[in-house]
Amino acid sequence: ADGNPVNAASMLAVLGLGAQGGEEIVLASDADDAEAALDRLAKLVAEGLEELPETV
Repeated sequence: ADGNPVNAASMLAVLGLGAQGGEEIVLASDADDAEAALDRLAKLVAEGLEELPETV
């Protein structure tokens, strides 16, 4: 939300961004399974992170 990157492996860090509806966020990864992980994270963000699954 303020331009500082956070580690998406930490859901607490992602939530700590404080991004609100209408704000733009950028998701990036250099992990081996980056495409799948980013797709899952994008889906969670789009759904509002209201109910997180046991494994993200």
